[in-house]
Amino acid sequence: MVNSSKCILILFFLLLMVLFIQSAGALSFSGYSSGSRGPAPSTVELQCGSSDITASYHWDFGDGSISTESTVFHTYQNPGTYTATCTVEYTEGAVRKTHVYNPPSIIVLNPVVGNFQVTPSSGMTPLTVQFTDTSSNSPSLWTWNFEDGSSSTNQNPSHIFTNPDCQFAPLTKSYTVKLTACNSDLYPCDKTLNPSACIISAPDGYWRNCGVKTSSIVVSNPPSPAVPVSAFTATPESGAAPLTVQFTDTSSNNPTAWTWNFGDGSTSSIQNPSHRYTISGVYSVTLQASIHCLQGNLVTKTITVGSPILPITSTSTTTATTASTTVTTPSPTATTSTTTTTRITIVPTTSLTTVPTTSQTTITTVTPKPTATVNYSATIAAMQSQIAEQNARITEQGNILDQIMTFLRNVFGWK
Repeated sequence: MVNSSKCILILFFLLLMVLFIQSAGALSFSGYSSGSRGPAPSTVELQCGSSDITASYHWDFGDGSISTESTVFHTYQNPGTYTATCTVEYTEGAVRKTHVYNPPSIIVLNPVVGNFQVTPSSGMTPLTVQFTDTSSNSPSLWTWNFEDGSSSTNQNPSHIFTNPDCQFAPLTKSYTVKLTACNSDLYPCDKTLNPSACIISAPDGYWRNCGVKTSSIVVSNPPSPAVPVSAFTATPESGAAPLTVQFTDTSSNNPTAWTWNFGDGSTSSIQNPSHRYTISGVYSVTLQASIHCLQGNLVTKTITVGSPILPITSTSTTTATTASTTVTTPSPTATTSTTTTTRITIVPTTSLTTVPTTSQTTITTVTPKPTATVNYSATIAAMQSQIAEQNARITEQGNILDQIMTFLRNVFGWK
């Protein structure tokens, strides 16, 4: 009897537990979708849950595929809009019931397919290649990587492949050019499901619909040229400052680049430069000619720049003024006057200019009024005496001037 009562109690408590679990399960359902957009193929995580441990699940993904798991990872292979449905069968009391969960519509996009054409795909360096985007599904963003350290965001860029490693035939080099073409729209990203999409041209946590294409460009190196032999001329090679020198390249073996150093801190890279020296000194000018990446020898010339020639500003001039004598012969009743003027000016100079002495005698005769008592012979004799005395004074002045000039020649070394 006691054992029967215990069994009844145990069954009662078990029934209460079942009813509690079923009651709780009827009120607890869950659903989850990892994303509603993605390029084909697009993988989506879907969850459908119930607290009823006896519940069963049925997924219809809308593309003809089904599953009986509560949590599934389904891949949509083709673009389109899909409606997924999860049907949950559970027990409530003694009744079997169903619950339907519909996640948001799943949109699978047409993927951008990256593609491009190249013209040409091979050739001799330096090689200019034209890239033409032919990607499909309307990309609006382009990122080119030319594998030589250069890149571009143009849709159809042109790029020059050079020979930075100084290699020559028969060596060649191959560059793998990569294009990433994308739509501009941003979508939330799940790196676990779509790691490649999440890291393409988008901020962290988002993705863009992108396509990637690569292609190889084969660049052939040119035959090895002869190393240039540097040489040049300078005209003039010496002179007083400021001195302008014309440098002319005479290097052999057809150089294509020139490195000049003028010795005063100035440089040039043109073939035939001109340079002006403003300070006196001796300057070593160097030239190194090169072709491609082959450098020729370093050649040196000396340019001598002297001190500037200063203009001469001091002068010396010796000027002797004209000595003049004026003799006036008046009428017998008039007086006779004689005027003599002598002026000598001496200015020191490095060059000698001598102005010779000039003697001028002017005789003015005034016609006298006729009188009976005039003695013309005595008057003329007196005038001639005065003229002789004046000429003697002029001669004496000339002698003085000659002595002064002789003194100056001895002092200043004039000739």
